Amino acid sequence: MAGSSLACALSGVYLGAISSGQPSSVMAPPGTAASFAQLYVEINGVDGVVLADASLLGGLLIAAAGASGLTQVGTPVVRARPGGGVSAVIFLEIGHIAAHTVPDRSFIAVHAIVPRPDEAKRAIDVFARRFGAAGQR
Repeated sequence: MAGSSLACALSGVYLGAISSGQPSSVMAPPGTAASFAQLYVEINGVDGVVLADASLLGGLLIAAAGASGLTQVGTPVVRARPGGGVSAVIFLEIGHIAAHTVPDRSFIAVHAIVPRPDEAKRAIDVFARRFGAAGQR
């Protein structure tokens, strides 16, 4: 994280349902609430060596599932990609949490799809705390 002007920066934060590329609750029948809450966060300025650590990413997904209060279904699926990146997902009884790293760009993207917004925020907060991101929205 040293060397960047900010330890980490959050961008691309979105909470809600997605339909046709537009934020809305159209995924559910008209007049009802969306079935799932989504939170997508990009964290920039993270040490590339840390982002290449597949074990760390798997552990963070387990911690995020626990923090959200949801039950995980099995262990995280973690795959190292050519070039040093890692993609991982943990399946939950309802929903999932996924993370993708790009070490050469000091970047991690995390996506949580869970029943409630507060559960999504608690899951994402695990990554924000680990990578020093401030100003979580």
